[in-house]
Amino acid sequence: MLWGPIMKDFNFHWLIFKYDFKKLQDLRRKDFSNHDDDLTFRYACASVKTFINHNPDLTKSIHLWVDDVDLLKTVFSKYGVDLTNLNLHDIREEIELDKKHEYPWHVKSAFLVRHFNENSFFIDNDCICKENLTPLLESLDDKKIVLCELE
Repeated sequence: MLWGPIMKDFNFHWLIFKYDFKKLQDLRRKDFSNHDDDLTFRYACASVKTFINHNPDLTKSIHLWVDDVDLLKTVFSKYGVDLTNLNLHDIREEIELDKKHEYPWHVKSAFLVRHFNENSFFIDNDCICKENLTPLLESLDDKKIVLCELE
């Protein structure tokens, strides 16, 4: 069965949260020593912006799971992104327990366990969309999956 005819049912999810990079510095991860806590947040917002630029017809399928809605609005206003058609989920309270983990990847995995479902794409915060995804979505069927080639 081809998924193309039900393309409107696809959802695209971003987990956008502020991570305390001092935790990684304390674990002697020097590659994170110059990162501020808003870095991954801004990266994720840039990822959403590139997606919208190339897929304006899919904006109603975008779900943003955010721990700082005010910061999101500030960053997007600088990018000129209209939040009207996006599904915004304030997960400030939900994510606090996850953020106690040492690594940000634990936050992501806990989030995916709770919120990921069929016909969904989880977009990592450093993913940049370079073209329209409609041809890809129309080519999917029950025997195909999509993975990033660089991760």
